[in-house]
Amino acid sequence: MAYDAMLAERVRHEMINNVPDVEEKERIGGLAFMVHGKMFVCVQENNLLLACNPNQAEELLRHPGVSHYEMDGWLIIGPEGTDGKNISFWVSTALAWNSK
Repeated sequence: MAYDAMLAERVRHEMINNVPDVEEKERIGGLAFMVHGKMFVCVQENNLLLACNPNQAEELLRHPGVSHYEMDGWLIIGPEGTDGKNISFWVSTALAWNSK
């Protein structure tokens, strides 16, 4: 399964000055971004898979293009949810949960 290279570059750009030691690995048929040995975001096809606080999931599902992923605490953010400045919101949400 391929991943959207432009979306991956946008994720990378969000972290470049804010997050040291980000690892990138091909996982789950896409490109995973990991901090502290934990995957927090993965670009899969043209979607963003996102780790989040399970207690926030219902609130986050109200955003455009967001749906449940098959694992608890993970969401799928479709292309309509990652346009414009939304990518910054999603990356920071995942990073906040990853740090816990």
